[in-house]
Amino acid sequence: MSLAQLPELRERGFVLVEDFHTLAPLDAWLQAYLQGPVRIVTAGLRAPEAGQGLQGLHQDFPRQAPGAPPSVLTCLLFLDDFGPDNGATGLIPGSHRWPQALPKSQQQPAAEHLDEIQLTGKANTALLLDGHLWHRGRANHSGLPRRAVQLQYALSR
Repeated sequence: MSLAQLPELRERGFVLVEDFHTLAPLDAWLQAYLQGPVRIVTAGLRAPEAGQGLQGLHQDFPRQAPGAPPSVLTCLLFLDDFGPDNGATGLIPGSHRWPQALPKSQQQPAAEHLDEIQLTGKANTALLLDGHLWHRGRANHSGLPRRAVQLQYALSR
């Protein structure tokens, strides 16, 4: 994990870090990206079973004003391999910088977006994404595990 990847995170809204084994280097990333001291605001586990897990596109936190700095960063720690069959995360690169709100029509689980990509990764990968990025969980069609620890960080106030 290198701070040299921060421009990629700022531009695309996400970055994958392979062979992620400790949260220790994450602190410098978070402070650099969110521009100040941070704290965990939510923590949870996602583990969709066979036929489950499909979400509509959403933002973890809507942007408060066009051009406002990022205020939330989400970290998904893959406990299992993420692939197309078990519903790896879908996202719209660059959408965290768009001025328009996420349309309600795109928030429906069955809705498709032309720019959506699906990120795959091995267990022990961390997906860091801007909390304003349009993203979603995809359906687990295989029944294979797709467990992830989800941590959301925000500026300490």
